[in-house]
Order: sequence, then structure tokens, then C-alpha cells
Amino acid sequence: MLFHKSTLFSCVLAQALIQKSVFADESKVQLQKNTDCLIPGRKCSAGKNGYDQCVDGKSKFVECKSDQKCIIVNDYFSSCVSRDAKQECKKDYDECIDGLNGHAFCYNGKLSFLKCNTNQKCHVVSSGIPFCVNTDRLGCEKGYRKCVDGKNGYDHCYNGMLLFNECSADKICTAINGNPPECTKIRPECGENYSKCIDGKNGYENCVDGKLSFVECTADQKCVPFGTKASCIIDEKCDETISTCNKEQTGFKECVNKEYVFRKCSDTEQCVADGKFASCKPKNPGPVCDQGSGKCVPNQNGYQECVNNDYVFRQCKDTEKCVDLRPFVATCQPKNPGLVCDQGTDTEKCVNNGFFASCKPKISDPVCDESIATCNDERTGFDECVDSELIFTECTAEQKCVPFGTKASCVRGD
Repeated sequence: MLFHKSTLFSCVLAQALIQKSVFADESKVQLQKNTDCLIPGRKCSAGKNGYDQCVDGKSKFVECKSDQKCIIVNDYFSSCVSRDAKQECKKDYDECIDGLNGHAFCYNGKLSFLKCNTNQKCHVVSSGIPFCVNTDRLGCEKGYRKCVDGKNGYDHCYNGMLLFNECSADKICTAINGNPPECTKIRPECGENYSKCIDGKNGYENCVDGKLSFVECTADQKCVPFGTKASCIIDEKCDETISTCNKEQTGFKECVNKEYVFRKCSDTEQCVADGKFASCKPKNPGPVCDQGSGKCVPNQNGYQECVNNDYVFRQCKDTEKCVDLRPFVATCQPKNPGLVCDQGTDTEKCVNNGFFASCKPKISDPVCDESIATCNDERTGFDECVDSELIFTECTAEQKCVPFGTKASCVRGD
């Protein structure tokens, strides 16, 4: 870190303007010619064109040239200047004065002098600029360089003087394997997206400005990982009948063995919620399912049925349970099966329907039975009863109708 001339000059000028006189006995410089003197300084000699100078305890008269005159700069410094020049000094004049421990400089054409403090010495810092420097910063050897304890930076020797180089906030002073110290980039302790529950502690670590920070959960919370993130959530008993997508729809949370587990979808999938049920589905799906196919959903007492190329959840009644009849075929059946038909009456007939039986009118009203679906002869579709109306559902070109008990469904021909 080098001193800039403009900055140094401002400091020097301020010191020079406010400095009080320490030249307590001016006459001693003048009267003790060629004898011992006490206080270093210069003073124009009365009646002579020159000044008396006290240096190293000896008084000496210095005569000005014939084209010069002696001027008093301040109480302890005088100098010879040109008689004819409009200004006392040149603009860039600035030099240490031998024996006086200070430096004379030019300011607005006027000669000025700054005396250094007793614990300082006039020293040329850089580019020929004199400056009052603390004596403990002088006398270093060329090449000296060392990190400074308690400060983030290092001292280095420049032109016989110690200068301090401060490291920036994102760097630290290091000296490795005997190499000279330098400001090096601080290595972060962690990655920006780091987040992890800590075993044995009720909380998680995350990364803040490159440093590890611990977040402690409250007494009613517990730390739960969600994909690459960790979070404190209310510690409540999980419900095995519910699964929910995360905000990013990259996976879903479900309850397994009374603990929440996060299921991450693949890169080609996204989480889709259907009521209380969530699952991973293709982002750009082709045919989702075969019309009428279905499968029981664990812990939800119902099944997913394919309707118009999309799954629809069918909830079973409290008195029913979901049963997978065969692959891709599911239905709701009574938990306690009823009786099988024995006989009917004059106006009714007994109809078997899976595991239960009922009496139905012998007349044709109602038109259809919602518990029955039958394939047509060509097996290109099936009739089923919807809201007391017989509706024909046609299979697609690659499907055919297959009966399953009292039900029928379109499935792929292969």
C-alpha cells in the first residue's frame, strides 16, 4: 500500500498550519554562534543576509547568495530565497532538511516547513516525497514481508520503511511453506445450496456466505430432509392415507412406518396430486392408461381407474374394501359378503352380483344395472349403466373388450 502524494500533502499541510511553536528560546540560535546550542533550527540573523543554524548541538551561520534574501518561514525555520522571483519556491519543491528532522515544501508559492514529532523522522517514502514517519517503522531490510498479528494484512519493506498492506474482506493474509505472505481468497467452508439434518441434534446445518450455520428446531419440531433441503416441521404423527407434492413438484412426501419419507421424481417426471394421493407422472406423457383399467391404492380404500386417458380415484364405501381382481382391474367389494340367490318372488328375481345378491324387479324398469358391464359381440366396446342409462363405451383401435366377472373393460390387444 503506497502513499499518494496528494493525500500526504494534505496531511502535511494540515500539520504545518496547526503546529504550535516549540522553539522556546529563539535567541540561542542567533547568539550562540560557533558554540554549543540546544534547540535545532534556523533563524535569520539580524543585520546580516543569512541565518544562524543549530544542527547536532552546534551553531553555524549560513550566508545567502547576493541574489537571495533570508526569510522567516516560522519560529524554527528560515531559508534563503530569490530576491526577484514572484514566488518564494517552485510548485513541486518538497525535501527533508538535514539536521532539523522535518521537511520544507511549497504551498501556493509560499515556503512552508513541517517539523516531525520526537518519535518520528523525516523520510522519503516514494517518488521522492518526504514524510514524517514513526521511527519504529524505519530501518527494515529490503525484501522483509510478514503477516501482522491482529490485523488482516502484512508489513513489507519499501525504501527502508515498513508499509502495511491490508487484505480485502474476502481475502486473508497467509504465508505457506516459507513463501512470502500474500492476500489469498478465503475458501468457503460449504457450497451455496448445502443443507443437512445433523444426527444427534434437533436441527440442520446450512451454508450462509460460505460458512456453516446451525439452525436448531424448537421443542415441538423435528428436522426433516426434503430432497436436497432440510427443514424444521411440526412433529406430528403422519397420516399413511395422505401424500403431498412439494412446491417444486419434483417429488412427494408420504408416510411410511409412521415417518415421513420424500420420494423424488426422475428428471422426466413431475409430481401430480389427485385428492389426497400424489405420484410421479411423465412430464410429456403418451397414452397414460387403458380405458377402464385400475389398481387399488394402498391405505386409501379405493382404486385409480382409467377414464378418458386419465386416472380417477374411486373411493370405496365404509362397508366395502378395494380388491384387485387381476392385473389392472380393481373394484370395491363388501367387507362381509351377503347371501347367494336362492329364489325370487312373483314380481322379482334374484340376481347374483359378485359376492352379494339382491332381488331385482322382473319388469325392465330400471333399464340397466349399474353393477354390470358387458362386452358387445365384436368385443369393440362394452355397455355399462350410468345414471340408469345404458351407455356404450367404445375401445380404441389397439384395444379389445375383455369381461372380468360382472365387469368389462378395454385393454390392449397385446
